[in-house]
Amino acid sequence: MEKGGGEAGRETVGSVTQDQVREIAKNDNMVAINSAVSVDFAGQIAAESIGPRVISGAGGQTSFAIGSFLSNGGRSVTVMTSTAGSGDRRVSRITPMLAEGSIVTVPRTISDYFIVFFKPIITLKIYPIRRVCQN
Repeated sequence: MEKGGGEAGRETVGSVTQDQVREIAKNDNMVAINSAVSVDFAGQIAAESIGPRVISGAGGQTSFAIGSFLSNGGRSVTVMTSTAGSGDRRVSRITPMLAEGSIVTVPRTISDYFIVFFKPIITLKIYPIRRVCQN
C-alpha cells in the first residue's frame, strides 16, 4: 500500500512513515527538541514557512513530535525566540493565528512544551502550551 509517496508496501503520511514514528515511540521518555518560525495561540507550530514563503523543510520534526508524543513519558519541546526582526520591523513569533498560507509542521493536538527566549537572550521561560495560550 502506498499513500503520499514512499516505498511500495510501506504506508506513508506525507513524508512521515509509520515505521519511523513507531521506532521513535518505542523509546520511553523520548524528548524531541525542535525549533520553529512561529506558533499560534492554539499551539500550531510552523517551522517551514512564513505565510506562503517557504524557508525550510520539515526534516524529521513531524516524525519526532508524533513519536515523542506517543512515547511512554515522552514530550516534544519547541525552542524559539519570542520575536523576529529589529527596531520598527520587530514582530512577535507567537501570534493569535499563523500567517495565512503558513505550513503547519506540528499540529496543536501534539504540541507539548515551548521554550521561548525573550530579549535579552539570557532570560529563559519554559511553558506548557496551556500557559502560552493563557498569557
